[in-house]
Amino acid sequence: MENPITNLVKIPWINKIRLFAYHKVFGAATLTGVPDDFLIPKLFPIQNQNPWPFCFAHGFCSVSEDDEKVKLDECLQAAFAYDVLGKINPNGCDLVTVCKSGIKYGSGEKGLKVPDSLDINVVGKLSNYDQLDILKAAIHKKKGYVEITGPYDTFDNIRSVIFAQKKAALSGCAWRFEYWYPANGVIPNLQTPTKDGHAFVIRGWKMVNGQLCLIAQLSNGEGVGVGGYVYFTREIVNREFTYGNLLLVDLDVNAAKQNTWTTLQKMIDYLVALLTKMKGQKMSLLDLIKSKIGTDFTNDSQVPDTVSCSFAVTTLLHEYDSTLPVIDSTELFCKYMQSHPERFMRLPEPVTGIQGGDIVISPTGSSTILQHGHVGMYIDDTNIVSNSSETGLWSQNYTRTSWRSYFHDYGKFPVYIFRLIK
Repeated sequence: MENPITNLVKIPWINKIRLFAYHKVFGAATLTGVPDDFLIPKLFPIQNQNPWPFCFAHGFCSVSEDDEKVKLDECLQAAFAYDVLGKINPNGCDLVTVCKSGIKYGSGEKGLKVPDSLDINVVGKLSNYDQLDILKAAIHKKKGYVEITGPYDTFDNIRSVIFAQKKAALSGCAWRFEYWYPANGVIPNLQTPTKDGHAFVIRGWKMVNGQLCLIAQLSNGEGVGVGGYVYFTREIVNREFTYGNLLLVDLDVNAAKQNTWTTLQKMIDYLVALLTKMKGQKMSLLDLIKSKIGTDFTNDSQVPDTVSCSFAVTTLLHEYDSTLPVIDSTELFCKYMQSHPERFMRLPEPVTGIQGGDIVISPTGSSTILQHGHVGMYIDDTNIVSNSSETGLWSQNYTRTSWRSYFHDYGKFPVYIFRLIK
């Protein structure tokens, strides 16, 4: 029988140091009242991750499904994680990075279109997924995660925290060939060489063959272990669970940093931010939009202030991405965005989920009442900045309501919302 796939890497030390400790955020959980038999039921059937090395995504989706009550798509989650990681790693991903992806992007629901390919570089690439599916994933965003810690050994820290929170944990360990088909599902106590790590979900514990064992839900189908579950003894957990033991939680990150982080953690967090800045990480589009408030993008010898709105927006976009052209006509800019769906996605009507960075345009030539159209950019879900025809400055001139009232209701312009696709 062909062995299932494993691919989990250890949490990078820089991320390990910056983890929030459960006992510091919530207080230490206790073993008082914790029974010898406990289970967080799984809502959906166990999946088989083959042919993809996406155990980290399967594990994350499973614990998230407990909260979201819907089946989530593991392939899109892997693409989210690789996007956060900055590369597609055939050796897999670590647990912190996949948790970060759930905070940044959320999770897509099962049934979305997955790229039809057996190439990990295709399936793991976020730009190969439908942009609407990516946007819809935001409704399943997570708020935070913590490392399971406490006053006991690893085995009992996991038990006490799971019982206190009534939530399954995302864990992982080094994996051995002998672990695939263990007798009675109990992982044998071996210290033979290992190659890859494997992610799984700890859903509870029970007595097996006279030993208290953690119950681990795998992602390799129901033919592995006992219906897709295996059992880890205390000795193995305390020795081998070194790939992270994380819990998804509601968390105020800034407050947690202020209240629980040590001086060393705060110092490293500062140094990471500083190094990122020194590497010249590109400013986000939204930050760039805000930084230009008060700027005059043209002088009158180039484009008159009264008609320089498209020049201003496309100049800003060109600064953000030099492959984008500068266009001094709302009509031509609108046609450019419509003809380049790989770069600009038009939000479907009725428009929902507007966010900072989105482009609003009512192009010239589409009204019989007003001569000139306009284009601007959202700085949040309501307020719009654009070139002021009166002052020539990039400023907050409209809200979503006032734009629609003037250009659509009065001027009879169409109102289109586009989003730049990275």
